[in-house]
Amino acid sequence: MAIAVPKLEDIIPLVGATAGMLLAFVFPAIIDTLTFGPELVESVRKDPSQRPQLYLRFARNGALVLLGIFGLIAGFQSNIRGLLASKE
Repeated sequence: MAIAVPKLEDIIPLVGATAGMLLAFVFPAIIDTLTFGPELVESVRKDPSQRPQLYLRFARNGALVLLGIFGLIAGFQSNIRGLLASKE
């Protein structure tokens, strides 16, 4: 493996930041929306008083996705800068 990727220690943080943000923030929020969203929409159709719960859940999941994407971009940028700085 060391022959295939000679600077593996430089690549691991890049993969970790990317996968970590996706697994910790983005994917759970998307899965929650896809799993429970249709049920909540249906329950709001039957009982409109549950509308705030629906909006709160979608807002929370949207905020988690945005936070995860921000962290992914920040981590990716930081690791790329570190890679470029280590080459100099």
